[in-house]
Amino acid sequence: MVKLIRIVSEDNANFIANLEAGVPLTENASIALQNLTFENNFSSLKVGVKNRVVNFNLDTNNDQDGIPDQNTPPASQQPNPPFTTGTSYLDSVNYDATNYQDLYTDLQAKLNNTLSVNASATAVNTQDIYGSFIVDTETDPNRPIIRFKYSPLTLLFNTNQLNVREPKKNELFRVSTDAANTLTLDVDKTNVNTRLLNNIAQFATNTATSLLKNYAASFGTTGQWCKGSAFYGCSVYNNVNNADADDTNGFGIGLSYTDISSYNPNQTFEMKQEWRDYEILIEKSDATYRFISPKVANTEESPTPAVLPFKYDISTDTNQQVHDRIVFQRNNGIIKGVIWTSEASGGSRYELFSYILPDADINKPLYPYLWIKGATATTTIGRPIYTPNTLDINNLESNEQFQISGRQQGIGGSTGDPNNWFEDIEGGAAFDSILPVINNNRMKIPFTLQEATLSLDTSVLKFMGFDIKGQQGEYFFGDADTYMNSKPGLIQKAGICGFNIQGTLDTEFINSDNYVVLLDSNPLQSYDASKFNYGQISANKEPNEMRGRRLNILATIPKNDNSGYLEFVAEVPTFIDLDNKYPQQLKNIRVRVVDKDLNPISTLGTSIITLLVKDE
Repeated sequence: MVKLIRIVSEDNANFIANLEAGVPLTENASIALQNLTFENNFSSLKVGVKNRVVNFNLDTNNDQDGIPDQNTPPASQQPNPPFTTGTSYLDSVNYDATNYQDLYTDLQAKLNNTLSVNASATAVNTQDIYGSFIVDTETDPNRPIIRFKYSPLTLLFNTNQLNVREPKKNELFRVSTDAANTLTLDVDKTNVNTRLLNNIAQFATNTATSLLKNYAASFGTTGQWCKGSAFYGCSVYNNVNNADADDTNGFGIGLSYTDISSYNPNQTFEMKQEWRDYEILIEKSDATYRFISPKVANTEESPTPAVLPFKYDISTDTNQQVHDRIVFQRNNGIIKGVIWTSEASGGSRYELFSYILPDADINKPLYPYLWIKGATATTTIGRPIYTPNTLDINNLESNEQFQISGRQQGIGGSTGDPNNWFEDIEGGAAFDSILPVINNNRMKIPFTLQEATLSLDTSVLKFMGFDIKGQQGEYFFGDADTYMNSKPGLIQKAGICGFNIQGTLDTEFINSDNYVVLLDSNPLQSYDASKFNYGQISANKEPNEMRGRRLNILATIPKNDNSGYLEFVAEVPTFIDLDNKYPQQLKNIRVRVVDKDLNPISTLGTSIITLLVKDE
């Protein structure tokens, strides 16, 4: 005989039935699950005023007092003065299974907004090397990884070790070609121990043009501009007027949201106006510098007041170190276009534009480019350099050891010029007061003089799968290791000149599940071997993964989507023995639903379960 029992619950799938009359059962009865309906309330996170702060400090000293389990390093191993902490704020949003990916996107953006290299030697001491964050959801979708990595100042066509970059191996930029598949720009790749290395001009056989058909653009994911703190600049090595029209003079450098190098280069192909998102250009030397920024999209503008070139003629001012510099800087989520000149003692800085990146653009890749219109006798771009994207989320191993970007920013290494680009242009203190201060040693092995700290609210970290105990509040990661490894137990793989932080728990809202229905009121002939100790193995015994235990499992239900809704109907109910040797009255029934790890679940609204009881 089969009997049906229906139970409803509004208590997180905990079902309780008290049957006053009871259900009489003969010996050796059995029970089965016929159907089950509930809505799972997946993990949720409400980001607001109290938990939206994101802090990062590349190297802490006394300001790390009070951080748990951290010892203050000696002053000799810290920047002087200590770095200030970069701060940004997550968007105030409620996250759940429907939009959790938006949290990772926002977190990556706000982590990068904490990064800033000193805008000048007299600015607030923030960082002394460029770098970026990514929130990696590709490697392990169940456990996102926060990755940080340095980005060195890098030559476009030579490595900083002075080797010529090789196509399809470690190239960062590609030069356009004409209809005959001939390169349109001549890049100096041979003057390895001089400041002429990577100077760029048209070939002597080319003529001045008003068309933007002679250009170079960054190539591939690593070729993108760094998304954290970043730099792109060049010198005006030579730019003298020709006798032709104004727009046949000069050159420009810029940043584009379009991967220009992906277009077919093997034809006469002019750069399109809509590709020019950020740009600084110079035409005739007696005319003002001009710029493009997203404030007036893809449109050339003149600064007010005008900024005229100061040093630009190599035949007149033979010391190229004091020539004008065209510079893009990205700090704290702001991109600035700047001109440096040596007209004042210590240098003069003219800001052409400042653009705060909106949230929609913070994570977008930017591709550096340059173009030349003037002929080789009149126009040469002086030794451009930039910070590439060292973190390729789609192929992290491609640059894990800085195989593409290079891992040092001292141009020339042990032989030749040992300085970075900023040190290389000081030119007798001509730019001393406006140059960022960069530490070449941070890229070297070994270098144990740092203690980076990252702090996020525990509610955010728990939502991402970090097993953090205690109350809500700020939680710090930090380590003084050369490679900046994260705290033990929270790291999957150490980054080179960076760190990787990963939680130890799967995030519920992105996983399929396997719900377990337990009958707590009656013993069943059911067993579980999902764990190996159950808290019962003595200290003298090795854990045994095959060790199981009796557990009153009525049914298991696989769930293969993240909707949260479960409507289960057993096509053929499976009856489990109740293990009653004698007749009994079934009066009190307690059933609960747990997740695959046997943890309680949270439900919304009313849950319904139907049981079938069979006896002889």
